[in-house]
Amino acid sequence: WKYPSYGFELSYDYIDNGVTGNKLGALFFIRPSFYKTERLSLNVYLGLGLSYFSKIYHKTYNPHNTYIGSHINALINLGVQADYFVSEYMALTAAAKFSHSSNGQMFRPNFGLNFCQFEVGCEYYLDGYKYDVPEAKESNVKDNAVNISFSPGITESKHTGEHYFASSLSIAYSRKFHPCFA
Repeated sequence: WKYPSYGFELSYDYIDNGVTGNKLGALFFIRPSFYKTERLSLNVYLGLGLSYFSKIYHKTYNPHNTYIGSHINALINLGVQADYFVSEYMALTAAAKFSHSSNGQMFRPNFGLNFCQFEVGCEYYLDGYKYDVPEAKESNVKDNAVNISFSPGITESKHTGEHYFASSLSIAYSRKFHPCFA
């Protein structure tokens, strides 16, 4: 519970539409477990990184690509993954993920591309899989939390092409009802 899996992932997505080209992705991920047994682990997956699209919008050569306006884009992956350990070092995996790529309005057009991905595979653990039963101490569970964040940025006007200051303010409240869930 206290030590999620984390790592670096490289991906290649073949997109057979002739408009957007193919996508290469590089991202860092974190994968905390929300259910564990000696052989099974159910995990939440969060990955953040960059993607590269081989074809972008061009008013003459590629006018139909109204999704991606730059080769380099932000990449966000969210999902769930199940790992079934067949040995101390090897696990069979299955995952369902949502993937979003866009350039954050740095260049137009920027509708971005979203993918639903289903994956099957295997993972090899260099140090072996260590299963520890977590101890939930009620005194360590914080019931309430407030998070405040401010995000400054720049956006481009779709009419004039000028760049403007843009920002976001977020205030969030959460209530923890279990050592792993809130």
